[in-house]
Amino acid sequence: PRSAGLEQHNWDMGFEFAEEPCVSDVCNHQISDICLLHYQVNAPQGNEPSTITMELICEGVTWLGIGFSQDGLMAGSEAVIGVLGQEPRKYNLDGRYMGGVNPMDDSQQTLMDASINVYRGPITVLKFTKIMREQGEIELRPGDNTFLYAQGQSYFLGQHASRGSFQLHLPSVEAPVVDMERSFDDATETAITTVAPTTTVLEQPCTTEWCVEELGTECVLKYVVNYPFDEPSSITMDFTCAGEAWIGIGFSLDGIMDGSEAVIAGVGQEPRKYHLGGKWFGPGGVGEMPESQQTLIDTKVRLKWVEGSNGLVPLMKMRFTKLLSEPNEIEIRPGENLFLYAQGSTPSFPSYHAARDSFALTLPSNGPDSGADTSATVAPAAPEMQVTELSDECTLKHVVNVPAYTTRDECEDCSVTMELTCDSVAWVAVGFSVDGFMPGSEAVIGI
Repeated sequence: PRSAGLEQHNWDMGFEFAEEPCVSDVCNHQISDICLLHYQVNAPQGNEPSTITMELICEGVTWLGIGFSQDGLMAGSEAVIGVLGQEPRKYNLDGRYMGGVNPMDDSQQTLMDASINVYRGPITVLKFTKIMREQGEIELRPGDNTFLYAQGQSYFLGQHASRGSFQLHLPSVEAPVVDMERSFDDATETAITTVAPTTTVLEQPCTTEWCVEELGTECVLKYVVNYPFDEPSSITMDFTCAGEAWIGIGFSLDGIMDGSEAVIAGVGQEPRKYHLGGKWFGPGGVGEMPESQQTLIDTKVRLKWVEGSNGLVPLMKMRFTKLLSEPNEIEIRPGENLFLYAQGSTPSFPSYHAARDSFALTLPSNGPDSGADTSATVAPAAPEMQVTELSDECTLKHVVNVPAYTTRDECEDCSVTMELTCDSVAWVAVGFSVDGFMPGSEAVIGI
C-alpha cells in the first residue's frame, strides 16, 4: 500500500497531450512501500539528445540513489546519488563497498536540473534529468531497461537501509511531441530546508573515505575499511606503483615474509591470494591458495600510461576487497596490523621482487569503542529534537549531539543541530549572542 506521504507527492503534471505513455505524461513506478518513482522520457528538441527525467520520492530524511545496470547487480553499474546539502552527481559503482563507489570525472557530470530536497512528511525527493546515451556510459534504450535504487541509513553517504533492482519499459521518442515548459518544478509544495545532523553518527576515519599511505618512493596505497549493515566486514585496497612489474600486498603477523599471506597481480593477471611459506616458488614456498579460498571481491588490475616530466610513464595498479576474517587465514583486526608490499622485477608473476618492505596500519573499528563487534554496524537513532515556538509563524527545533566518547556535562566535540521553520517565503536566521543584542552577535542566515 502506498503511504499518505507518497500520495501527497503524486503530482499531476498537467500535460495536455496523450501521446506515447511516459513521454507526454509522467509514469509512476512503486519501488517499495515507502519509495515511489516518477519518470518521463523527454522527446528531443531539434538536434538535442533524448533525455529522461526521474524523481525518486522516499519517506524519511536520507541519501537516495537511482542506478543504471546491465545485469541488476551493483558492481559494474552506474548511479545518480543525492546527498542532502550537495548537488546530485553521477557515480561509478565499481564494487559493493564504499571504496568502490566513486564520482565520475567532472567531464561526465552532465545532469540537468538536479536537486535533492526534504518536504513535509518528512519525505526526501531526488530529481534529475539525464541524457539517455552518453559516451562510455550505460545506455538507456527504448524497451526494457534495468535500474537499481537505494535509500541510505542516514543523511551522509554510507551503507543503504534498502536497495533493489527493477525494470522499466521506456518508450521510443524520435521527434518533439510536447511543450516541455511545464516541468517537475510546477509542484506547489514548499520545500523545508533541513540540516543533516551528521554528528549524531560518529564516522570513523578510513571507513567512508580513502586513507592514503606512501610506500617507498614508487608506490602508493589507498584503503578503506567496510562495515556493511548485513554483510561481513572487509577492507578495500587500491595499490599503485610506478613501472610495469607485478605488485603485491601481504598480511603478516610479524612483518616477515615467511608465514605471511598476500594478494598479488601481474600484467594480465587478476589479483589472487597466495601463501608465503618461504622465499622460493613451489611446495612449501610461494604458492596460490586453493580455489575455495579465492574469495576476493571486485578485483581489478590495470597497466596505464600517464604523462610524466619526460613523456609517458607506466603505472601498475590493482584493486581488491578482502574479508577481514576468514577461516585459516591471518585476521585483519581493528587497531594496528602489519602488512607487506612488494614490486616485482618482471611484468608477470612469479619472479623475484625488485623492492619490498613491511609497514603498519592502524585500522578503525566500526564505532567509537575499539572493542565493538566488527561483524555489522547499525547507525544509532538520532536524539529527539526539542521544539520551541518562537512566534505564530516560526518554530525552532534543536538537538545537542553528544559523541559516544563524552558526556553531556563534559560535552567534548559536542555540536547542535537546529531547524528553523517559518510560514513564509523569506530569508531566515538564527543568531548567537551573549547579551541578546544584535551588535556583537553572530548568526547563521539562510537565503
